[in-house]
Order: sequence, then C-alpha cells, then structure tokens
Amino acid sequence: MNKLTFLFALTTLAFMGLSAGLWYSSQGDSTARIIELETQLREASATIAKLQKQSPASRASASQTAHVSSAITASQTASTSTPIAGSLPPSTADGTAPASSAPPPAMDSRTLKSLAEAEAKYADLISQFQLQPDEKEFFKQLAAKRSEVRKRVVSQLQDPSLTPAQRQALLVAGKAELDANDAEMRQFLNNDTDYQKFALWENTEIERAQLDAGRAIFQNNGAPLSSEQEDWLVQNAYALRNNTKGVADPFNADSMVGVTVDQNYMNTVMQKFDADTNLLLQNARSRFTQPQLDAVKAWRTQQRVQVESRLWNMSRTMGTAR
Repeated sequence: MNKLTFLFALTTLAFMGLSAGLWYSSQGDSTARIIELETQLREASATIAKLQKQSPASRASASQTAHVSSAITASQTASTSTPIAGSLPPSTADGTAPASSAPPPAMDSRTLKSLAEAEAKYADLISQFQLQPDEKEFFKQLAAKRSEVRKRVVSQLQDPSLTPAQRQALLVAGKAELDANDAEMRQFLNNDTDYQKFALWENTEIERAQLDAGRAIFQNNGAPLSSEQEDWLVQNAYALRNNTKGVADPFNADSMVGVTVDQNYMNTVMQKFDADTNLLLQNARSRFTQPQLDAVKAWRTQQRVQVESRLWNMSRTMGTAR
C-alpha cells in the first residue's frame, strides 16, 4: 500500500510544530507555515479514471448498494478509532435499520467543521467516485477521522518535554490508526482503481499544496499554467521527491528513523533539491514557455527557502538524533 498523507502531512507538521492544514495558507508567512493545505489533483485522477469509470447507474444498482451497505457496517464494526458522531447506523441481517435504533446523535461544531473540510478537500474525488448520498456521507466520515487523527497527534507532538523515543512512539501509534483507516477506505470503495485514485491524491498532497501556495508566482509573471501543465508539474515534482536516491526524505517518517538531522544531512538534502530542480526544468522545456519556465524556477526557489527553514526547525524542535 502506498504511503499516504500521514507520512507526508503528519511528519511535516510535527517537525514544523504547526497545526494540520495551516501551511501555505498565506503567501506572506509561507516560510513558517510549510506544505500542508488541500488543493486539487486533476490529470492524475482523470488518467486513472479512464481505466475504469463506473456509471451512476451501476453505482445505484441494487447489488452495489447492498455491498456498500455491508462494507459500511463491517467498517464501523471493525474500526478501533473513535467514531464520528452521526455515522450511519448498523443494519440488520436483511439490510434494514433496526426499528428500535435511536436517531444519530447531534453533531457538535467540531465534527461539522471536520466533515465540511473533508467535503472540500475531496470534492473532486467524491464527484469522480459518483457516490450516492449515503455513500458520500460515509466517505466524508472516514476522511474526517483521518484529519482528526493527524490533528490529535500533531498536538501531542508539540509537547516540548517529549523524548525522541516518545515522539517516535506517537508517530507509530498514529500511523497504525491511519493504516486502519486506509483499510476501511479500501473496503468501502471496493474498487482497486478508486482506491488508487484516493492513494495518489494523498501521496501528492505536498506538491499540490506547494503549487497552490505558489500559483501567484505564475500569475504575477504573466505566465499562468493550464490545468494540464499544473498536473504535470505536480506529478513530476512528486516523482522526483519520491526518488530518494539514497537520501532520507525529510517528508517521510519511515525514512527518517535513525537519521541525524545535522548540518551534513541538511546540506545533502538541499543538494538533492537543487539537482531535482534542474531536472524538473529540463523536463519541462518542451511543455512550458520561457516565462513559465522562469516562474517554475522562482517557484522552486521559494520552496528551497521553506525546506531549508523546515530542516532547521526539525533540528531545533526534534533534536538532532531521531
């Protein structure tokens, strides 16, 4: 299974000591608020969608509805996470709600906010998955649980009295919760193509957030990108970051275990970043105009400052040895 948002968003937030979902919220303070807002994935999801796209009719078929109902019930029963208030009630053997079932509890403002954030973040995927109303609500609940896990663990990691071992234990426990959520999501979607869309969306969240924060650079240069160019940039920037070339990825919790965040490591990371930027610009020449290439270079320069600042914060906040 691909490493999902937890490996990127949670680790990034933990090291920066910021709240989940706040990074890149403004251009002016982006150095201190690095890499974690939800943006949109278009071409990658659309490309995968071409492989297998279900019609609304098939989504609404009786057999599919019955299976989804079963998956929802099984996911709720098996989940070890605290359920989101207002989740779908369990079904009886014939698929109907028990006559004595109490109405779902009223959702508090925090839960409503989490569900709204999930709907905004995954709007494109929800549309592509062609979910029925009850399916859409359950998808939002699973997504909201993911967000709540990340926020809780990030909050815990900000305790300055934690030892490196305690921080690592929190990361491991949080990852276990996210893995359980992934399993629920896979069971609920019941379609490998749809699940891979979801996984790809999660994996490219950093790059999509970076592009969202830097879009003004392209506009101010008079060189806005088309949606296809944006998607190409996201996918290629992600591919370069994912190709670690023997350098521990500071955005990946697993690869950072045992790494000493010292000057030598920081220099190595920045050297790889510069090499990746050169390769990205080289590959973009056939797809971008010169003003757009200049904007890409400025965009990566912006990221370079942010990544370097983040590495220093990792060293100060987490200690040099992890």
